[in-house]
Amino acid sequence: METVAETPTRSPNGFEAAALDKLIAGEDLVIESPKSPGSVTQMLGAVRAGTSCTSCHAVAAGALLGAFSYELVLPENYASTSETLGWLSA
Repeated sequence: METVAETPTRSPNGFEAAALDKLIAGEDLVIESPKSPGSVTQMLGAVRAGTSCTSCHAVAAGALLGAFSYELVLPENYASTSETLGWLSA
C-alpha cells in the first residue's frame, strides 16, 4: 500500500480551499449553490475518524481525515426541476 506522501494529489480550487477551513472548524458539509440554470453547485464533505479509525490513524474520534469534493451542474430546465431537486432549492 502506498503511503500518504506517495499518493498523488492536486491543489484545491478556490471553493475547496475556503470550504476546508470550515471543515477544520467542525462543519461536515459545505455547499456553494448559485441556483441558476447551467451553474455549478460545489460541495465539500468531511471524512471524519470514527471510533474504529482511531488506533490505525492515531487520531481522536471525529478528527478530519480527508474530504470528498463534488461539482453538480444544474440543468438548463432548472426551474421545472426545482421541486425534484428540493435540497438544492432550500
